Amino acid sequence: MLTKIDGKAKTEIPYRDDFDKKTNTLTRTEVDAIIEYISSVAPKCLDSVDVIPAGWLGSGDWSGTPLQKLYEICGGLDKMPNERQQKRHEQWVQKESAMLFGHFVMLAAIQHQDEWVYNKDPNYVSNGVPIGSNIYWRKIKKFDSSEK
Repeated sequence: MLTKIDGKAKTEIPYRDDFDKKTNTLTRTEVDAIIEYISSVAPKCLDSVDVIPAGWLGSGDWSGTPLQKLYEICGGLDKMPNERQQKRHEQWVQKESAMLFGHFVMLAAIQHQDEWVYNKDPNYVSNGVPIGSNIYWRKIKKFDSSEK
């Protein structure tokens, strides 16, 4: 379950039509594996930090993980005729696959059994660098002193 910081429930990812077009070559098993991978990585991060920027979950080498499919469907295996075009293509692929990954993080949070809250703000920075992605955290239930 996912809510935005303003308390409004989030039940669908943005730009769903674009997401569906990009992921229509994935099997249900591949989609489930991506969501399961994200769901398994997020709690490990929560053990050491209070919040999770989506971009930090997907950092690193995706080879050999379910996330590799995201890179591939965005054209990551395509070869360009020259080095300059290849470099520009690779930058585009990284940007597109990162955005697609971000949508999968949101989808995983929506489908998760725990309550999650998210927000995106250009003022969020880490070591002076804008984070640039949604930030998620588990919703903490308020303590009720009348409960025993």
